[in-house]
Amino acid sequence: MINLFNRNQKEEMPPPPKPSGDMLDVLVVESDPKFLKKLTTMVQSARVPENASYLNLDTADCLRNAIDKIERHRYDIILTDVNLADASGFLVFEELIEFGNRTPIIVLSNITNWSMIIQSAQAGISDFLLKKSLDADVLMRSVFYAIERNRLELKVTRAETSYRSLVDILPVGLFRSNTMGKFTYVNNVFANLVDRTAESLEGVEFNKVFHGECSAKLKQTLSKVITSNTTVEVELPVDKDGNHQRTLLCVATPLYDQYGKIEGVQSVLLDVTNQKQIQADKEASNTLGALQSGLSTMANELNNALAPILLDAENLRDSDLSGIPKDTIDRIESSVQKARSVLRPFLVSTQKVGPRSELLDAYKIILHSLADVKNGLPAYLKLETSLPERLKSVQGDASLLHKMLVNVMKNAAESMTHPGLISVGAGLELLDATSDACLSLDLKPGEYLHITIRDQGQGIAPHLVQRVFEPFYTTKEEPHTGVGLTETLGIVKSHHGNLRLVSEPSKGTNFHIYLPVTDTKTRPAAKNKDIVPALQSANGKNLILFADDEDNIIKSATMLLRHKGYKVISASNGAEALSKFSEHQAEIGLVITDFAMPVMDGPALIRAIRQISPSVSIVLCTGMEMQDTCDEISGLDINGTIFKPFSAATLAEIVATHLS
Repeated sequence: MINLFNRNQKEEMPPPPKPSGDMLDVLVVESDPKFLKKLTTMVQSARVPENASYLNLDTADCLRNAIDKIERHRYDIILTDVNLADASGFLVFEELIEFGNRTPIIVLSNITNWSMIIQSAQAGISDFLLKKSLDADVLMRSVFYAIERNRLELKVTRAETSYRSLVDILPVGLFRSNTMGKFTYVNNVFANLVDRTAESLEGVEFNKVFHGECSAKLKQTLSKVITSNTTVEVELPVDKDGNHQRTLLCVATPLYDQYGKIEGVQSVLLDVTNQKQIQADKEASNTLGALQSGLSTMANELNNALAPILLDAENLRDSDLSGIPKDTIDRIESSVQKARSVLRPFLVSTQKVGPRSELLDAYKIILHSLADVKNGLPAYLKLETSLPERLKSVQGDASLLHKMLVNVMKNAAESMTHPGLISVGAGLELLDATSDACLSLDLKPGEYLHITIRDQGQGIAPHLVQRVFEPFYTTKEEPHTGVGLTETLGIVKSHHGNLRLVSEPSKGTNFHIYLPVTDTKTRPAAKNKDIVPALQSANGKNLILFADDEDNIIKSATMLLRHKGYKVISASNGAEALSKFSEHQAEIGLVITDFAMPVMDGPALIRAIRQISPSVSIVLCTGMEMQDTCDEISGLDINGTIFKPFSAATLAEIVATHLS
C-alpha cells in the first residue's frame, strides 16, 4: 500500500498514528502499469481538503486480485478501468459492486460510448472519468464527492431501515399507494389484516384486495386526499364471505415527490373491531338501562292498579253479597297474579330486582307449569313427567319460577318440528363441595331441587350454547325476541341456583336446573275466621296507620282490615301520616307506609317516626322493586316489607305478625 501526501511528514519517517476517519483508503484496479504510475503522480500533486491528512493507495492488476483485496480490507473508494487483464465491460462493474459492499466506484476509461456511460450510472457507478483528459483536481473532486455522497446515502439508508423496523413492530397497518390506487408499499401488519403477504400486495390495485363497500370507501378516500390535499379518516368494513368480520380505522395523508407534487397516499390502519364492539355494547347497555327504568315505572303503576283489585276480590268473598260465584272471584285473583308477573321476569333477568321471598311448594309450581304448557302443545308432541309425590319447599317468587319453567318447556317444544317426546323430571340432590355441579356452576354445598327438562329437538351447536342466554339473541324466526332463556337464567340465579344446558345437534337438548331447598314447612294460609285478632293487643295499641298516595289502595285495604276487626286511620302522603302519628302515637301499634309518596316519601317518614317512637312496628309497602329501591329499603329501620299487589292473606299475615 502506497502512503500519499502527508503535508508535515518527512520521507524517511513512517506516518504517525492517526485518528480513525483521517485516512482515506483507495483501491486502484488497473492492468496498465504506466497509467498507474501516472495516476500516483497525479494524486501526489492534487489539492485535497484540510481534513484529509492521509490517502493510502492500494493497487490490483486484475479483477481477481481486486476481489481478494476487497474481501480482506474495507476501502473508502475504488478506481477501476473497464478493461482488465482478466475481465472487461459490465462484468467488472457487477463483480466490484457485489463484493464492494456499497463502496463507491469511479470508472477511469478512455471509452466514450454514451450507452456504456449511462448503463454504468444505472448500475450504481458514482462517476465515469476519461483517462485521456483526466487531471488531478478533477480526480480529487470526483473522489471526495463520491465519498461524501456515499456517506449521506448510508445515513439515509440507515434512517430508512430504522423507519421500516419501527413500522414493522408497531401494531398498526401501513401502506402507500400511487394516485391510480395501486399499493407501492405495505408493512407486515397490514398484510396480516387482509390475510395476504407483503410481497404479494405491491403493485396490486385496491379492488383486488378489498371488495364492495370497503373498496368503494377506500377509493373515495384516495380521491379526497389527492383533491383536497388533506388528511382523511374513514372506517372500513372488512368482510369475508359477505359477513362483516372486522372494522379498520384508516387515516390517509398525502405523499409528495421532490417537487412538492402529490404522488400518492400514505395510510395507517388500525383494527378497531373490539373498540367498536365495546362502544356498541355500551350503547346497548344505555338503551337497556333506559328500557329497564321505563319498565320499572310501568311495573310500579301496574302494581298500584292491581293491588286494590286483589284486595277487593277478597272483600267480595267476605261480603254478604249473593249472586257472585266463588269461581268468579278466583278468576279475578288468578288474573291479577298473572298480570303482576308480566314485567317482573324481565326486570329480574337484568338483575335490577330481586325475587319476592315466599316459602313455596315446589311440587305445585311444577304441576301448574306443566298444565299451562300442555294445553298449548302441538298434537305431535308428547309430555312425559317423572315426579315424586312430595318435594321439599323452595324459597322465592312463585310467579317467576312458574315463568322460568314455562320458558324452558316452550323452548323445548319450539325446537321440535317432528313427533317426539319432552320429558320433565325432578328430585332432590345433595351436593358437596367436590361435586361437579358445585364446581362448574358455582353453587354452594347443600340440598337442591334438581329439575331436568329434555327434548328430542334439533339441538344447539357447541359454539352457540352460551350465546342462547344473551339478551335478544335467537336462532328462531320472528316473532321470537330472544329473551326467554335470558329470563330463565336470571330467574334461576336470583333464586341462588344455576342451570346447565347440554345439547347435541340433531339429538336434542337437556336442561338441568338447580334450586336450593329448605326444610321449613309452608305455613298454610289462615282462614278468615282465624285472622280476626283481639281488638286490643298486649300493650293496648291496636290502631293501624296506613299511608299511600293511591286512594283506591287506601279504601280497599282499609275496608279489608276493618272487616277483619282492626282499627285503621289513613294518610295520602308522608307529611299527613307524620301529623296523624304524632296525634295518635299512644294508640298506633303498626304503621304501613308506601315507598313513593308526594310531600314526604316513605323512607323520610320512617326516619321521622323513628325519632319519635323507636319501638313502633313499621312495614314498608311498595310496588317499586328496582335494585336501588331495594338497597335503600335495606338501610331503613323497619320490621317488614310487603310488595304490591299483595293478597288479603298476605296483608292479614303481616298485620298479625307485626301489630304490637
